Amino acid sequence: MLGAILGDIIGSPYEFSEQVEGPDAFPLFSKDSRFTDDTVLTLAVANGILEAGRSRARTADAVKSEMQRLGKLYPDAGYGARFIQWLESPHPRPYQSWGNGSAMRVSSVGWMFDSMSDVMDFAEITSSITHNSQEGIKGAQAVAGSIFLAREGASKRQIRSFLEHDLGYDFSEENISYLRIKAQRKPGWGVSCMATVPLALDAFSRSQNFEGAVREAIAGGVDTDTVADIAGAVAEAYYGIPFRIRQKGLKYLDASLLQIYNNYLNCIDA
Repeated sequence: MLGAILGDIIGSPYEFSEQVEGPDAFPLFSKDSRFTDDTVLTLAVANGILEAGRSRARTADAVKSEMQRLGKLYPDAGYGARFIQWLESPHPRPYQSWGNGSAMRVSSVGWMFDSMSDVMDFAEITSSITHNSQEGIKGAQAVAGSIFLAREGASKRQIRSFLEHDLGYDFSEENISYLRIKAQRKPGWGVSCMATVPLALDAFSRSQNFEGAVREAIAGGVDTDTVADIAGAVAEAYYGIPFRIRQKGLKYLDASLLQIYNNYLNCIDA
């Protein structure tokens, strides 16, 4: 999960900008780096699952409650307009979103369960609180499933096979190029699961280490904090995270968010 948080922080200054000319053309952390809604909601999902005791019956309500609690504590984190309406509703309901929010917040699911069937089920549960469309659920399952496979020692080829054959993604050069161009031309579509998830996982597939995955994700442009969040989430499971990057990135979290992360880490390590 830390890989998602770090990707979000590192990618935050470059969202839909033209500042980045290549994967080595920007500092990993800068004065403009910050955590965004990606980090807040990633931690909310993890904390909600823990509060529910990893119970299928209780997880949806617990995650919904925690997303509303943390979302209101961090109102300026950068939420989308429809999510803000959901956040402010006394009785929030899913709204058929196919945006990338379901995929950017799901990374803890890939670590907290020990079978692919559980990972896929809980990815759907955490997605469907808001993103109950087919594409929203598929995006969450793609990210959580890739993390699970990576931590289990799967190769990049095996992860790609899961994404292509089980979920129907197309990682051909032609399609990735098409997705990137369309996302750049239509920013509203650029924040969709259909664009973000394959672009992020393609960046991971072309990387050689954690830092490289995040840099490749950001160099592709568009919704850089979320693309780097997803690429970083899978890269953490596949490569691990260098100590220097881990320590630097954690300094961007305040005490409340850091406490949630440490509670999660203790549960994972137990």
